[in-house]
Amino acid sequence: MKEFILVTEIIDEFDEESKNLYREIKNFLQCNGVQKVKVFQHYHIQVEDEKNFAAIKTLFNQNDTILYEDLRALKNYETAFRVQFHEGQYNQREDMLNQLAEFSLGIACTIRHTKIVSLSGLSDSEIIKLKSYYINSVEMKEIPLDAGFAVLSDSTLEELEPVKGFISFDKNDLQKLLPLFSMDMDDLLLCQDYFKKENRNPNMSELKMIDTYWSDHCRHTTFLTELSSIQINEGKYKKLFESCLQQYLADKKEVSAHKPVCLMDIATINMKKKRAEGTLDEVEVSDEVNAASVFIDITVNNKPEKWILYFKNETHNHPTEIEPYGGASTCIGGGIRDPLSGRSIVYQAMRISGAADPRTPYEQTRKNKLSQRKICLTALQGNSDYSNQIGMTAGYAREVYHPGYEAKRLELGALVAAAPRENVVRENPVEGDLVLLLGGKTGRDGIGAAVGSSKEQTAQSLQKAGAEVQKGNPLIERKIIRLFRRSDASKLIKKCNDFGAGGVAVAVGELADGLDIYLDKVPVKYGGMHGGEIALSESQERMAVVIAQKDLETFLSLAAEEDVPATLIAKVRSHNSIKMYYHDALIIDLKRELLNSNGAKKTTAAVITQPEACNYFSCNKNTLPVKAAILQCLSDISSCSQQAMAEQFDSTLGRGTVLMPFGGIHQRTPQLGMAAKLPVPQGKTDTCSLMACGYDSELSSQSPFHGGYYAVLDSIARIVAMGGEYQKIHFSFQEYFERLGSSEQWGKPLAALLGAYKAMRDFDLASIGGKDSMSGSFEDLSVPPGLFSFAVALGSVSTVVSRELKAHDSVVVLLPVYFTDDKIADVEKLKENFSLVQQLAQNGKIRSSSVLTSSGLIHAVLEMSFGNEIGFEVLTECEKLFDFSYGSILLELAESEYEQLLANRDYQLVAKTLQEPIVKIANETISLSECILAYTKTLSSVYTPSEEIPSQKITAVQNKVIAQTKTLSKNKKVLIPIVPGSFGEYDLQDAFMLEGARVSSFVFKTNSADEYAQSVKDFASLLQDTDILALPNGAIMADVPDAQGKLYALLLSELLISAAIEKLLERNGFIFGVGAGFAGLIQSGLIEYGKVTGKSSISLQRNNNDKYICRIRKIQVVNNNSPWLANTETKEFSTVFSTRFGKLAFKNGMDKFVQSGQICTQFTTVFGEDENGIESMCSPCGKIFGCIGSPERLTEDIAKNVPRAMDVPYIKNICKA
Repeated sequence: MKEFILVTEIIDEFDEESKNLYREIKNFLQCNGVQKVKVFQHYHIQVEDEKNFAAIKTLFNQNDTILYEDLRALKNYETAFRVQFHEGQYNQREDMLNQLAEFSLGIACTIRHTKIVSLSGLSDSEIIKLKSYYINSVEMKEIPLDAGFAVLSDSTLEELEPVKGFISFDKNDLQKLLPLFSMDMDDLLLCQDYFKKENRNPNMSELKMIDTYWSDHCRHTTFLTELSSIQINEGKYKKLFESCLQQYLADKKEVSAHKPVCLMDIATINMKKKRAEGTLDEVEVSDEVNAASVFIDITVNNKPEKWILYFKNETHNHPTEIEPYGGASTCIGGGIRDPLSGRSIVYQAMRISGAADPRTPYEQTRKNKLSQRKICLTALQGNSDYSNQIGMTAGYAREVYHPGYEAKRLELGALVAAAPRENVVRENPVEGDLVLLLGGKTGRDGIGAAVGSSKEQTAQSLQKAGAEVQKGNPLIERKIIRLFRRSDASKLIKKCNDFGAGGVAVAVGELADGLDIYLDKVPVKYGGMHGGEIALSESQERMAVVIAQKDLETFLSLAAEEDVPATLIAKVRSHNSIKMYYHDALIIDLKRELLNSNGAKKTTAAVITQPEACNYFSCNKNTLPVKAAILQCLSDISSCSQQAMAEQFDSTLGRGTVLMPFGGIHQRTPQLGMAAKLPVPQGKTDTCSLMACGYDSELSSQSPFHGGYYAVLDSIARIVAMGGEYQKIHFSFQEYFERLGSSEQWGKPLAALLGAYKAMRDFDLASIGGKDSMSGSFEDLSVPPGLFSFAVALGSVSTVVSRELKAHDSVVVLLPVYFTDDKIADVEKLKENFSLVQQLAQNGKIRSSSVLTSSGLIHAVLEMSFGNEIGFEVLTECEKLFDFSYGSILLELAESEYEQLLANRDYQLVAKTLQEPIVKIANETISLSECILAYTKTLSSVYTPSEEIPSQKITAVQNKVIAQTKTLSKNKKVLIPIVPGSFGEYDLQDAFMLEGARVSSFVFKTNSADEYAQSVKDFASLLQDTDILALPNGAIMADVPDAQGKLYALLLSELLISAAIEKLLERNGFIFGVGAGFAGLIQSGLIEYGKVTGKSSISLQRNNNDKYICRIRKIQVVNNNSPWLANTETKEFSTVFSTRFGKLAFKNGMDKFVQSGQICTQFTTVFGEDENGIESMCSPCGKIFGCIGSPERLTEDIAKNVPRAMDVPYIKNICKA
């Protein structure tokens, strides 16, 4: 094998990565002398010969890229440094390129990737400062500019050797072992007793496996610790706390008297009580407990169907704190796999994050910590990259700011999923059943993450944590999603578990009491790993399924059809032990009884202290003059706009988003939660799910009890305000607290759970799921007490209510809440208010609604006004402007009928809407534009806003009329190719089928060059009987190397396929590309020339700041010459813009394409003066058409909170052509 160097440079105009780094150096690091910054991609390529190297170089050929075979480009800069990920860490760019070379080019090679940062204008001290900011030592390291790549060394086998003398160790000997584990001395003594009975010494891998099983992450050790003594200190709320405790103990006596008092029991007691009463029969009870699940009845195409609704929440706080990209990406990836393992379709996600102030200057970064800005930005990129690449629809995102989160980041995700009940089989495995591993390969990355996330973070632990934090590969998980959506596959699965904490040991080990596991069968990323590492590695994107032996060949065949690697790695046995073999040697042998013991029994005492000053509801939060107070409230970091962060998630995929995250014609009003139609394939349903989260960090810090109570109450109120029924809510909680040591520290989660317990009991509701994390401490810092309440309910699309003001003839009224002296809500009054809101929503009388938060009354009304820029006059007293009460609901009602609707009801008239975009209050008039500026500027230095300005309209050319063509087929045959990274295929399929087309899809096999070559032949054959080739959107090969749709272009250039395309066009067929599909058509030459040439002067470039943006945008028709826009008289339409690649660029200018009539539509606005706003183009013949937007996602009953023009008719037109 020969070695080559390839260095790539993006030309300055399109080099957003270098531009972003320049801004960080100048603005955040305050290195004002910086002159030039350039980030180069460096590739070390091992390949057979120069010919193959030349072929590999073609993967990088793009209009915007300069290629070098040495480091001469660095001479233009004063200094440079090179960084690489730690050996064994997953590098997506590297992986994608190796795959592309192997299966598409048929070249055996090794491509290794690093980055080089080159710059000028910095002093030596500033370079050191930059490196300390840029290089996170947990994930990467600096290497010499001319360094080769170190070969991964083989692991030693010491961990497989028995620990000599273990069973005879005294406590002093055991104490020396203790730092290696998260378990305590009692646990280690229990292990010693077990192995004494076994009459053998364990090896280190066995001890690590036990440690993983008993970790807080895997077994909720803290939450299951018995509270042997509970004390409530004297003070104002002692009676309240004691009455709740006694009520809990009374309920416990009825339904779980045999269980110890513990945090877990308090969290679940309402569920146990309701189940005992027979009022919770809709909740599924199963051995598979990866997500809460509820039996539901829905209507599909006017027919009843039985489904299961799933929901789940999960945090990745520890990994995100120390390695934000990998930690946040695996948070959403792991969160998806939990309900996915239940054979469901995960269709909407919510992200709640927490940080200290990200505007904090770099110089104030705490030692041994990353800056808050770095954590926030990198975690956002990790979470959104994974979410957007896998094709997950994001419905809601919010970041909580509190000084305590400097101790440890909050990275919390919640997901909703569903499946037809008939597709889900739940059976207990029996002797002879088989366990298959699906998905990704196993590496050293992730070993120890379960126990690592259970430990308190220290300065020393950071240096050892690199291997614990993984980077995910969403493309392989997407393949598993496709497989599990197939009923013929899901019905073969008896039981399933996702690979998360603990790897094979836990994922497979939990499937049955007795198992023989063959570790040498587990696919690995690289050689040199010993069996213990393979057993405990937590590498992502893997799933374990149990099937009957008779179904093996069928299931393997189905997996192959979806390009999912599947390997038989274990068998179910009748012995109650987990036995793991590596090359025929038994290396792990542990009895189920030991593992299920969860370790030594834990007991502790808890003391609930009294809040020192719980004045949260009574304090006057703003004493400034009215206008100044309002503007200050809007600009406060806890209540300012977070749109620039939240819109970086795709919220439209799946044709089911009922409420866009930001409502109104200006898409500026944040919603109360998220709503989405159930993922009914090729069918119509009015059933949707609603999810909302309640939490207040300041209130929780003052009084954890009230924090827990009002978290529940706020989440209920949000569901009701969105049009849901409170009686149908189920909860899932996320607890996040400091590391628990003293009895007073234990009292904080105890108080919070008692508060939540009271709120649920008052409403006769229950939490049926949840997760806990008790490691939020660093040195003298602790996170604020956190009980996050996720409320979930079913609703109807037709009665969902959004938050933005709708009309100029409305009033805004408040349905208030009243409190006892203990600051507990009047529950009967609340129920009365909630029932009224439900009735008004059902009757369609509510124009918009909101809840009150700690930001106050005026803030809520202002946020409601921003979406449609509807002004209002305040009708309430100025003294009440900043009042708030969790549970209160604001309603926008028609001025002409509000008195009748609210007759004999208790309400307060708050405001009436105006024609002008102003706020009238007392003697003050404030423009909404001034309010919006204050609202959006606070975080603009961290999360860059994307402001739209009018585009320069392109003049249509009418002298190039393309004749209409007719195909032979009335119901067009559409063929959709699916490649790694495709995620728009289902939406595209549904959109075509809705117009009467016959749609089939084809999955390209990419696990080997031979499979790929056969796929090319098969696909070319299918094209012979196709009317429309439709390339779906996606993150194709993760947009590697530096462009969308590279693999599409390679596919289209295959000789067999390009020949079939030529024949397709000859018989008047059509080609359509969306997003990445459009990019593939461009790169292949089909858009510019109407035929495959493998080159083009057009390119699809990244948005400014390399920012992903998701919005609904208007487009205008420039030319309707193409059949895709034939006879289109309407000049303005709406489409979905959800992409990182949103700018078309022309190497030689665009006049040629304007004159030829190939520019079809243009966005009415752009994000910068450097953009031309072109949304779609066609080939010279008009039959080939591509667009940046995703028109296939819009249907009449989604995004109901964003007024829009007529939906784009591309697909409708072509199906009628």
